[in-house]
Amino acid sequence: MKNKQFRYLLERMDSWMGELLTQTDRGAALIAAAVMDELLKHLLLKRLIELSEKREADLFDGPQALLSSFSAKIEMAFALGIVSDGGIGSPQSDSQCSKSLCSQFRRP
Repeated sequence: MKNKQFRYLLERMDSWMGELLTQTDRGAALIAAAVMDELLKHLLLKRLIELSEKREADLFDGPQALLSSFSAKIEMAFALGIVSDGGIGSPQSDSQCSKSLCSQFRRP
């Protein structure tokens, strides 16, 4: 299951990169944040035991899912040692910055 997810992610990268180039600054920021959210999900799934589709959905999908938000994924990635807690330029700092920028761009 994890190999299928990784292949899917690689296939999507070309699509995401092409889409970023055609967007306004606002659109590019929102797409980049969505891509980072998806990448974090796949990094977390790589560290976890293999989950059934239902358990994966229970963790990541829907408003009540524990890891449905970008910030929850960032914190879990930190807790698992996937990203480090550092200053400017660290993955967590960059992700928090992206989350903040994304929320600003979502405003009309």
